[in-house]
Amino acid sequence: MSRRETIKEKSSWLKNFFAHRQHPIMILSYTTKYMWLLAIPLAKYLIAAKFNFQSWFQAHWVDILTITFIFGYAFLRWIFVYYELEEDCIIAHTGYFGITRTKVYFAR
Repeated sequence: MSRRETIKEKSSWLKNFFAHRQHPIMILSYTTKYMWLLAIPLAKYLIAAKFNFQSWFQAHWVDILTITFIFGYAFLRWIFVYYELEEDCIIAHTGYFGITRTKVYFAR
């Protein structure tokens, strides 16, 4: 297999991956609306520390870890929500590992 064929194959996989998912901006939607109450003070303290990342991280590591988990959870939720389009219906897979499957027929 040539390098060009490998690149085309990877490109088509990526295109297919994004074709059945929501827009990546939904990751921000999946974060809680109160997460920003934690992120804004963190940014303020980073600016007050004059971008001294070491002391800032030592003082606020729990908050940073919490924000990381929130975004990780949102990213996993975005990965596992996807849709399939069939001739007579749309199938929505939701929940972790696509456990919940909802089928909506076009006739309805």
